[in-house]
Amino acid sequence: GTSPYARGKPMSQRPRFVPRQRKRTKGKSAPSDSTTSTSDAKAESEEALKEAGINSWVESETKNEIDAERTLDIIPSSASSEIIPTGQRPSTLYPPEVRCVFAFLHVGCELDLVRVVTRVRGAEYNPKRFHAVVLRIREPKATAVIYASGKIVCMGARNEKAANIACRKFVRILQKVGYPQAKFAPTEEEPLIRNVMAKVKVPFPVSLDALATHKEHSDFANYETEIFPGLIYRMAEPKVTIFVFVTGTVLVVGARTRTEVLKAFDNFYPVLCMFKKPNITTPSNPVETTSEEQKAIDRPN
Repeated sequence: GTSPYARGKPMSQRPRFVPRQRKRTKGKSAPSDSTTSTSDAKAESEEALKEAGINSWVESETKNEIDAERTLDIIPSSASSEIIPTGQRPSTLYPPEVRCVFAFLHVGCELDLVRVVTRVRGAEYNPKRFHAVVLRIREPKATAVIYASGKIVCMGARNEKAANIACRKFVRILQKVGYPQAKFAPTEEEPLIRNVMAKVKVPFPVSLDALATHKEHSDFANYETEIFPGLIYRMAEPKVTIFVFVTGTVLVVGARTRTEVLKAFDNFYPVLCMFKKPNITTPSNPVETTSEEQKAIDRPN
């Protein structure tokens, strides 16, 4: 009998299998559209990466402040703690501590990410999730995100010196895996350090509600306790973002240099003093100060 597939036709006239058109043209598009979409995707991913790094650092600091806020009622503040000697800057009395630095660098050549990840121990690359190689070093502790265009984003360094050393080490690693033309050459137009995040503690609590509702600062302040336990203050000059907690802890984010961090704190310190909370002391006899409602709650049935 004849084959039902061939329907009685000779072998030469049987239909041949042809791959579907979408499989042959998968990933192909017009050069101009591809270039534009790729560059836009890279820019968006780098901005998202920067924001994610900043948010993770702020979240880690916020957890510590939430714990400190619970014990605020037993920490008295000094009446003269906010007085600054004449001619002295607040940043000299309460120097901000740089806690995290973002660095950006272009090595001057394009990179094959598959080649990099297969030759560097500990490198991570998952193109389905993120089109960049993630590489970490221990000394100094830093993480690099390496793009095929040759751009490196260095995160997690504790200060500017550590970021400089870490970027040099990342470039040296690329040179050893087959890219001798890779270079460490930041310029004035593209400086190495792009974002400096610092922390400073003032010795008195701050009234965040009063600061957020003040007519001179309400346009710059955002305070929503349901979303974030601190107040977010966006300063115009220098252009930085300041996170203020009721405990007196201040986080400065978005500064390009350490000088901008100091300038921002010097400009913001008078605002902190203006909204300083009154001295808080622990009651000498907690039993006498207990409210009638609290007594009713504590009374056994």
